[in-house]
Amino acid sequence: MKNIYQFGSWLVILLLITTLSCQKDKIPGISKIEITTKDVVLSINSSGNIALTGGSIISDGGMTIIARGVCWSTNQSPTILDKKTIDSTGVGSFSSRIGSMERFTIYYVRAYATTGLGTAYGNQVSFTSPCLLFPYIVPIDIYLISPLNEAIGQPINTTLKWFYDKGGHDGRFDVYFGTSPDPTTKIATNLSSVGMILSGLNTGTTYYWKIIGWEFSYPCNNTGSAIWHFSTVQEIKIPEVSTIVVIGYTYTSVTVGAYVTSKEGSEVTECGVYWGTSQNPESKGTKLQIGSGTGSFSTSLSGLNPNTIYYVKAYATNSVGTAYGSQVSFNTDQNTTIPTISDIEGNVYHIVTIGTQAWMAENLKTTRYSNGTSIPFVTDNNEWNNLTAPGYCWYNNDEATYKNTYGALYNWYTVNMGNLCPTGWHVPTDEEWTALTTYLGGESVAGGKLKETGTVHWQSPNTGATNESGFTAMPGGYRESSGKFYVAGFANYCWSATQYYATDAWFRAMHYVYSYTGRSYVNKKFGHTVRCLMD
Repeated sequence: MKNIYQFGSWLVILLLITTLSCQKDKIPGISKIEITTKDVVLSINSSGNIALTGGSIISDGGMTIIARGVCWSTNQSPTILDKKTIDSTGVGSFSSRIGSMERFTIYYVRAYATTGLGTAYGNQVSFTSPCLLFPYIVPIDIYLISPLNEAIGQPINTTLKWFYDKGGHDGRFDVYFGTSPDPTTKIATNLSSVGMILSGLNTGTTYYWKIIGWEFSYPCNNTGSAIWHFSTVQEIKIPEVSTIVVIGYTYTSVTVGAYVTSKEGSEVTECGVYWGTSQNPESKGTKLQIGSGTGSFSTSLSGLNPNTIYYVKAYATNSVGTAYGSQVSFNTDQNTTIPTISDIEGNVYHIVTIGTQAWMAENLKTTRYSNGTSIPFVTDNNEWNNLTAPGYCWYNNDEATYKNTYGALYNWYTVNMGNLCPTGWHVPTDEEWTALTTYLGGESVAGGKLKETGTVHWQSPNTGATNESGFTAMPGGYRESSGKFYVAGFANYCWSATQYYATDAWFRAMHYVYSYTGRSYVNKKFGHTVRCLMD
């Protein structure tokens, strides 16, 4: 009798789960989720047909989406109890791949979004799998079409190749090619296992190619077809460039230059620096061309005036326009030989080179992104605790005491915007933090080499602090997700730009009684300091 009751209990639970998964409109809150299903596009791989689809979760209805994807079946209104994909979490658009289909069969597809209360479904779409097991056709050298950076519309003297593998099936196919989304010009017929070469393609053009095939080894009269496209259009933008300043052995000369990291689709015809004794040297200073193309370019400035602040900004020019690196300053005062960088608000930071990396030697204190947008300033504990968007504060909400010495505390949502640091700089990734600590001898000793010496800002005993790296780590403390502040003077917590989990991100910590640099992760709502790294 006990087993019968147990079986009945499990049956009720199973029926409840099925009901929650299948009847969206009967679950409070689930009906508020807005979700749509993408139309199906048939494609191929080496194993046969695949259907490309997906969905878009427009609104989560105030709930957390813990799983999303598509479900499909040969029966209408498929649910997650049928075949399904799992494509991440949260709102937004996603793509899905369906494979292992029967030939010439009608399939039904719905996008789904699962919460702790149940599952919501998007609209239903259907498609018929083709009779033909599509041949495996792979374009080769599409990304080697050269030169893509010539003027739009100029012909290119190169080829496009594709390769056909019939995967053990006795079949044939015709090839259509052109600029129409459904090309009608047949350029090859009755092909089997051969390759083709196309030449005389134009830049600034999207091409489409289609196969229509049939298969002798399978008793079916239906043909299969698929359309692919590629484009010789490459978006051309201004180059990407950073400013180089290296202090020399005398105080009247310095090495300056440009590091052009990307030509952005058009050859860099000129690069160099603007320099002078006024800020914004591109408009008030002297232009000095150094070279062209990508890579690192440098030259020496000599005969400088002693005890003078100079400003330098790199530039790089292509067919679209001119890009500028960050403004870097240096002082020819023999007691001030460290170059500096300014953020968008004019806060000045010294630059220190450690190994192959260039770091800010102070914690970031900007209240605006590099594009000028203000970062929300949050003092209320409850408001801070409820944040899932960017926000910053000062320790103990006391700007006068903590800003200049310790910098601001930012939650990770601010870090994740990608433009918190000055142009040409970024919040270091977890991997870049590891490169720093490895260069300094490993996590067990790196903390001491990074911390400011003495006990003016760090609490005693400030174990192992030598600051031999010049990093000058400061104990800025942190703000907990609850909004409370902790351990200023005792510890330093610096964000990385690397997510650990949906709710957490990696950071580095230094402590007043240890020489190590701790690596851990914490909730993204915490407020930590930020050190920027040159791109």
